[in-house]
Amino acid sequence: MARSAVEATSHSYGLIGNICQSLPNYVSDGKRKHAMATMNISVPDLMKDWVQAQIKDGRYASSSDYVRDLIRKDQQQRDKLAALQAAIALGVESGDAGDLDIDSIKRKAKRRASLESPERKVSSRPI
Repeated sequence: MARSAVEATSHSYGLIGNICQSLPNYVSDGKRKHAMATMNISVPDLMKDWVQAQIKDGRYASSSDYVRDLIRKDQQQRDKLAALQAAIALGVESGDAGDLDIDSIKRKAKRRASLESPERKVSSRPI
């Protein structure tokens, strides 16, 4: 029994759809490919409108692109915060700085500035 062209085309699209659904989506970071997961999120209409405006303005290709960028920026911000907290902890653990004399600090800063850029004259005016 012969199938019609519509049935054959419909069947082919069904097979292609099934194959495409079974293939994972990938994104590359330049070094390797990472499988893409799907997430569904709910946002208020005002936020949805904001995201759509960013896409319309050409800043992002899709809402997924926008969310990925937000996540990357959040990761970077948290990494910077963790580094800052580690530096603060290191400073606190290093002990007491001793007596601080503002005039001595200024003199040391001026000496450093003149050593780092010899063509620059350090003014004798107070800072």
